[in-house]
Amino acid sequence: MLENSLSTMNFPGPYICGEWENGGLPYWLMNKAENIKMRSSDRDFTTAVLKWFRVLLPKVKPLMRNNGGPVLMVQIENEYGMYDACDNKYTEWLRDITHDMLGEVVLYTTDPEWSLKCGYTPGTYPTIDFGPDTPEMINHYFEMQMKYAVRGPLVNSEFYAGWFTRWGVRNQTFPSTASIIKSMQHMYDVGANFNFYMIHGGTNFGFWNGAEPQGPVITSYDYFAPISEAGDITEKYLAIRDFINGIPDWKNKPLPVPKNSKKKAYGKIKLSRPRNSIRDMFGKHSDRKGCITSKYPPNAEKLNGSLGFIAYETTVQNVCGTLSIPKFKDFAYVITSGTNDRGDRYEGTLTYSFNGVQKHELNITKCRNGTQQLVILVENQGRQNWETINDHKGIIGDVYLNGQKVTNWRSCAPWINFPYEINTEEKSQEKPTLKPNDLLDPFGGFWAEFEVDDPADTFLDPSGWGKGVVFINKYHNIGRYWVTQGPQVSLFTQNKRLSQMKERLGEFERITQLFIRHPILSKE
Repeated sequence: MLENSLSTMNFPGPYICGEWENGGLPYWLMNKAENIKMRSSDRDFTTAVLKWFRVLLPKVKPLMRNNGGPVLMVQIENEYGMYDACDNKYTEWLRDITHDMLGEVVLYTTDPEWSLKCGYTPGTYPTIDFGPDTPEMINHYFEMQMKYAVRGPLVNSEFYAGWFTRWGVRNQTFPSTASIIKSMQHMYDVGANFNFYMIHGGTNFGFWNGAEPQGPVITSYDYFAPISEAGDITEKYLAIRDFINGIPDWKNKPLPVPKNSKKKAYGKIKLSRPRNSIRDMFGKHSDRKGCITSKYPPNAEKLNGSLGFIAYETTVQNVCGTLSIPKFKDFAYVITSGTNDRGDRYEGTLTYSFNGVQKHELNITKCRNGTQQLVILVENQGRQNWETINDHKGIIGDVYLNGQKVTNWRSCAPWINFPYEINTEEKSQEKPTLKPNDLLDPFGGFWAEFEVDDPADTFLDPSGWGKGVVFINKYHNIGRYWVTQGPQVSLFTQNKRLSQMKERLGEFERITQLFIRHPILSKE
């Protein structure tokens, strides 16, 4: 970075938000104590933070500017003023241990203008964050900052050139290029400093996306940033570059614009459906690490369930009537299977809360008599990165069938690569042809093999499908798709996930798949 005259503003957290799973805090903190208070002076929390900082900060220290590195400033926490704890003892403790480990470096905080009171920590520099706005509002934001930073300088440490997106949110508006340049000009005119968030978009590969109370963040973290998630230069970037290039006597003139990375369309791929069912996977992995038996279903954290899916199985008599789960997160897929009738039957999906929609009960009308296997596969759609931090997943409480508690469960987690396991156990189990009645519609898994002779960045297009997750070569989870909700359609696939060999792809859902050169984002 130094060779390009770039400096870094580093924020080690421990909470970072970033629309990341649990705001960057590890899920297992919820198991350290029954009622642990995250982001506070709670001893259980600070003990874990200290242990982590003793590993992390010694790696940051050589990179600090006073040691010849690119790190200009280090941030304490992240927008702490927005958090209801307002625990000054905690933020002052963070300030002190960071100084102890890094020495005399510039520490700072960042907050919106309305939350500076709880966000400000004495002995650190208070900065502010906001996106494009009118000159009058920008002046107001900096006036609020100056109440806590009397001598200046003016700093917008997160100038929003774009924004994140949640599943199901369509027709979302983003900052225009013109509004960005206009706000940049005004901030420059008043002598302010500003740092873009984000200048380069990214991707929430795997199950690492975060969530808000209304619903989860999409796989793409492109953010409509000046540089896309695929590393492509946009009109927004060129306009920002031209603005910088036009500043009189600016020492660090922009370098030539690099070419965008090579993209390639690999065309359609035919997918096959294995015979393996979810219940088959229970049988094959009955002694797998992560499975336990208990009278009542445990939540994901008690199962050491980090990400992905949590599977619950029990035996009941005569599955019929109303199945009710008062609290679970986030989606529960219900499957039944009889001992004589080996066919798994998808009964429906329960939704804890998604964009105001809740469904905690399911009426099973096609009754099955005798001993039945009841399987509930719970999908963790990403722990909230804001507002709450204690966001438990899985079944949280009891399950009821016709008002009676269902007991004696076998529960398995974490099943991070469950879709791949169920799809690719043995090729001999593959069904030779696919017919509509073969599908556990709309719940099922498929796999395919395809050859790549020229690896390049590409986009997987699941148009016409529903909701699922895609794996390439077992461990490369390229993320979730949810075409029926949108707005994201395609999934960015890096060239390093492909190699000059046969690739194996496993996922939930339909029968054909397409790799294309460009991303797709629906707007309606």
